[in-house]
Amino acid sequence: MEVTIGQFAKLVGSTVRTLRYYDKIGLLTPKNLNQNGRKVYTRLDWEIFQKIVISKNLGLSLSEIKEQLTNEKLSNRELLLVQKQLITRKQEELNDILEVITRMDRLYNLEADKQLMKEIKLLHDPEYKMKMDRETWHLIQAIKNAIQYNDSTSRKKRVETF
Repeated sequence: MEVTIGQFAKLVGSTVRTLRYYDKIGLLTPKNLNQNGRKVYTRLDWEIFQKIVISKNLGLSLSEIKEQLTNEKLSNRELLLVQKQLITRKQEELNDILEVITRMDRLYNLEADKQLMKEIKLLHDPEYKMKMDRETWHLIQAIKNAIQYNDSTSRKKRVETF
């Protein structure tokens, strides 16, 4: 398989500009030329591009990726183990961030609980209780008066209808 830079960009879901940049910095340099003397990408270039994408997703810089790819001493398996270590490190960082978020959430819940505790304490405050008892008594009296008024009004209407 030999494809031009435009075809390769479409194939891998990248841009020609990105591929040219990778070529410029020596990260992904196609070795083969077509009959017109233009660089063409091969299956090996596709595999290298996939390694670049994986490494970028792991948070490696382009210079770190280049170092990994050019290090002849690292086999594919060793490269995989390095990537696994990087993922583990990133996962630990994410777990630390998640723990901070969880602690912050607890603080917000604690603030809400403090407000609830204030309200509960207020209910046991004798002065507040007396005030509430008075207001409750007035409310009950108002309800009784409304019922009595309603009853007397309906009785008058019944008497008038007879």
